[in-house]
Amino acid sequence: MRPCVVAFVALTCLVWTTSQLQGQTAESKLAALEKLPNQERQQRLLEGAKSEGEGVIYANMDVAAMKPLTEGFMKRYPGVKAASVHFSGAAIITRIDSEGRAGTMLQYFGEEAGLRFMKRLNEQNISHQRGGRLMTQLVAAGEFDMAVETNLNSVLTLSRQGAPLAFAPIQPYFLSPSLVFMSANAPRPYTGALFIDYLLSEEGQVVIVTTNRMPARTRVKSPESQLLEGQDVRMPDIFDIGKRYQAIGNRYREIFGGAR
Repeated sequence: MRPCVVAFVALTCLVWTTSQLQGQTAESKLAALEKLPNQERQQRLLEGAKSEGEGVIYANMDVAAMKPLTEGFMKRYPGVKAASVHFSGAAIITRIDSEGRAGTMLQYFGEEAGLRFMKRLNEQNISHQRGGRLMTQLVAAGEFDMAVETNLNSVLTLSRQGAPLAFAPIQPYFLSPSLVFMSANAPRPYTGALFIDYLLSEEGQVVIVTTNRMPARTRVKSPESQLLEGQDVRMPDIFDIGKRYQAIGNRYREIFGGAR
């Protein structure tokens, strides 16, 4: 039997470029707008964004997924310019997520049972791969019999294109939250804040759904979220994992020596 393939997939993160601002920091500029009524705040953000030039988004989403988001953003706010740069699933990003997922396991099973589970998993001739899409493609191509963990959107996208793939609903499901950040010293804070607002808006979330990803808004439905209705879905405590991150990471590397 061919070995199964294991990939611990990088989080989808949007990060705005970092540099020093003259005078006020990005944080202080935006803080001054938080007490304003929403309509006035949006207007001030739009005016500021138009004066900043082109904003650059670092995205760990593929180019095809980011294109409709940036295009929708600029259509929603004429006069504001934004460009996205694909931030590939580099080893450090994958490692952060992998070790974070190990803390997912420890929270759910408990320390002793979680470590026992991971040690037994590591004994089963597994192959560690970077990137959910790549791992899913390898399974579809027959390189591996199964994938222990991957992105649901990758499986559904490729299966709709005719790939011989299906997913096994093993509960509980653990959701890996996608995070969006803006540097405290971002060079174009108004454009950054405006894009984050757009990304989290109903309009932006509808665009997210078209890329086969799950929306953050409950009013926006997707095939993925509908598949999980009524299922045992868990969200890890990322703050707890963050506090214990170094210890969890050290333990993860001890158990999964083959992970890169």
